[in-house]
Amino acid sequence: MEKQQVIDLWQTCFQDDESFVSLYFSRVYKDENTIGYSENNKLVSVLQMIPYTMTFHKTEIKLAYISGAATSPDFRDRGLMTRLLGDAYKTMRERGIPLSVLIPAQPWLYGYYGRMGYSPVFYQKVERYTSVHNFHEMPGFHRADVSKKEIYVFFDRMMKCRPCCVQHTFEDFEVICDDLEQSGGELVAMADDLNNIVALAFVQVHDGEAWIIESLYSHDKIKDILMGEVTRIFPGMSLNLIIIPSVNTTDNVRFGMARVIDAEKLLGLVAAAYPYFKCTIRLSDDILLENNGFFVISNGKCFIIDEKDIEPDYDINIETLASMLFGDNHVAELLSFPSQRPYMSLMLN
Repeated sequence: MEKQQVIDLWQTCFQDDESFVSLYFSRVYKDENTIGYSENNKLVSVLQMIPYTMTFHKTEIKLAYISGAATSPDFRDRGLMTRLLGDAYKTMRERGIPLSVLIPAQPWLYGYYGRMGYSPVFYQKVERYTSVHNFHEMPGFHRADVSKKEIYVFFDRMMKCRPCCVQHTFEDFEVICDDLEQSGGELVAMADDLNNIVALAFVQVHDGEAWIIESLYSHDKIKDILMGEVTRIFPGMSLNLIIIPSVNTTDNVRFGMARVIDAEKLLGLVAAAYPYFKCTIRLSDDILLENNGFFVISNGKCFIIDEKDIEPDYDINIETLASMLFGDNHVAELLSFPSQRPYMSLMLN
């Protein structure tokens, strides 16, 4: 794969800032994670499968984040991206990756990716504060002046405490910080009297408003201290805080999708985490035929049987399975299935 052709097609479709493109293709892009189609030696459709991990039922799983999915305008509506995604799914299975996630660039793409087996399972919520909002202050805390490595130790520990969350390596973290800095944002770290980091905020500025796109703090009382520091750094701006929704409400905003690549592996992890849970699932997948089958979860194991005349507890397709695996508490109670609502952030989207 010729990297420059990938960059050219990226810019044809996305028109990103040159500094971001330079950062992305020097630090994130890898040939081995990129597949595409060419015509007359010219790249016309491409996508990348960026490797991440995610906490999932007290363990970590590998996943592939679909990035830079693009088709030249002259070659659209020919099914090239559909073929590419199918090839990507097979590559993921070969690499032992059981899950794929993505963030649709446009609302209409939710329907398209839904037809490819993805389900909208990632949600976020925005808390909004005016520029005159007063945040509660507490003595004994200050802006931390420590190394990026020290900040990452806190970041990594807090991210791993989230039960179903996409994780970032230190290399990811460095790219995230550099992207934040070159776009005019700020990484705000707060420390206590012993200089222990207790809170962290990733802040961007858009249209005269400050956006905290990710925040981590050791306890809730620290939240106001962190928010107050952000308002001092960006005075006179209204403040928007993106958070993980605690409940399923109408103001939650969908922003990402997941696609099951290896159903047996994911169901096996659910079975191991809940040894007393039992159910049967007849699963259909029109694209990855390896996922088709009759799955039995029992005694901490998941196995496939010849279904014969057995009526399953759930007769579902692959998109619905993602909705069940990654549903909220309401889904878990309604279906009596151990769902976990996932979260991802800082994906350079």
